[in-house]
Amino acid sequence: MSTSASAREPNPKNFVPDLHLLGIRDVIYKTAGIFQRDHKLHLLKVRCTLRMKELGIGLLRDYFQYLTKPSGQVETTILLNGILVGETRFFRSMPQLDALRKIVLPKLVAAKSTAAARTLKIWSAGCSTGEEAYTLAIILLEASSLLDDWTCSVLATDLNQNSVEHAKRGIYGESSTRNVPPPLRQKYFVKDATGLSVSPEIRALVSFQRLNLLDGRHLSMIAKTDVIFCRNVLIHFDMASKTRVIEHLHNSLSPAGVLFVGHAESLFGVSNNFSLLHMPAAIAYEKTKTSLAKRRLL
Repeated sequence: MSTSASAREPNPKNFVPDLHLLGIRDVIYKTAGIFQRDHKLHLLKVRCTLRMKELGIGLLRDYFQYLTKPSGQVETTILLNGILVGETRFFRSMPQLDALRKIVLPKLVAAKSTAAARTLKIWSAGCSTGEEAYTLAIILLEASSLLDDWTCSVLATDLNQNSVEHAKRGIYGESSTRNVPPPLRQKYFVKDATGLSVSPEIRALVSFQRLNLLDGRHLSMIAKTDVIFCRNVLIHFDMASKTRVIEHLHNSLSPAGVLFVGHAESLFGVSNNFSLLHMPAAIAYEKTKTSLAKRRLL
């Protein structure tokens, strides 16, 4: 759920990027699959200039060389933290959350009712500063009658390390919490001098980690996930990177698992391994029977 800050700032007229800025764009793409289009390169230069000032580097050429050294991976991560800015809030996109609560969770419970272990795992992929992940945890706790005797958990990941650290703190202001219904605000939040703090009961369900959605090695360890929320993330990838990410998400889903993406996003032309799941006021994706059969043959 991380978004590019450049989408909200105008592009200066007659801006011409030099070759080293284009090289930095390539470094970012190779690292994270995020392609900074030409009309956003001016802001990439601004972010680079801020980092150069911090490091005492005067020329863009020297900063590019710094990034491409073996030791430049740490700096690339810091630069990405500046480029990716989280924009989210609690209980965002209520039609999808209602579909999860009223349709998807009962469907999953029925599908897994004969399983030896009653576990239900949700993954917030691109969790930004954590509001979505904590919202999902609240929904799980509020569905206690349905999920009695079930072990539930929410994994929350994001590429931006600063956002992950913010999420771990679990303290939010009025802007982030404005959509929380008063009864849930009173039940699951503690007010203090710095804002509203998420209750220990909610924190216990959620684990956070920094994760690159193109990192197949780490993503292979995320398996048998029942629900994935990957909202407003795919729009930042080109087709090649998007295809890889969707393949990783497909592999991470349980056979009856469900994938939610953003309203402006679609898997049409990206993957044939998913089919649309139509619900009132919301859509999601589930694995196609063909992809499941193919997986059994492997």
